[in-house]
Amino acid sequence: MLKNTFRSKAFLFIIINTSNLYASNIIDGLPIELSTQFSAMLSNMDQSRLAQSSQMTYFHVSEARKSATCEIKSSDLDSNNIRSYSQFGTISVNVDDVSAEKMGLISRLNNNIINLHFAYAPITDAGTANLQKLNTTETLDLCYTDITDASLQNIQDFNKLKTLDLSDTKITDAGLECIKELNNLVKLELYNTNVSAEMIIFFESRGVTVKR
Repeated sequence: MLKNTFRSKAFLFIIINTSNLYASNIIDGLPIELSTQFSAMLSNMDQSRLAQSSQMTYFHVSEARKSATCEIKSSDLDSNNIRSYSQFGTISVNVDDVSAEKMGLISRLNNNIINLHFAYAPITDAGTANLQKLNTTETLDLCYTDITDASLQNIQDFNKLKTLDLSDTKITDAGLECIKELNNLVKLELYNTNVSAEMIIFFESRGVTVKR
């Protein structure tokens, strides 16, 4: 799903001096959501009118991608499309495949990912080691996973993190010690965990909304 996608012509069109419409070059390599939209819009354009003009209009793909948010599943990623996804301004990943291959591909999107959702995924502490490069993440959902305190060492440098869900995990006070310095954290979910009341009070005193 794409949000904030191509509503302004300023992001869609650029004028260049040419007489041919290279539609295949424009949409080649785009994720299916984008190529479908571009193809539909191209088919509605008056081709004869464009051909008669010394100038033509084509889609400024790179600017359009930078202004869009792309929502994908980790199972959608492969070595052939990773470059296309990496050109989006922001990416939200629902992790349904935590294989070494997919986690490696996710780590290559380190400058773009804003939201990471691992809920119910079979990820362990070893798997979260792959998250260390993804420190631009603002929302991280690890609920109902097999992580322990060791996993929080891997996200202790997520300085942009705002929302963290650790519900129904084996997290304890020892793990939360690792994230005490995440100053942008505003929401922490700890349902069904062995976190003490003292630790919850600490985070609340820092302005964090704790749900338990």
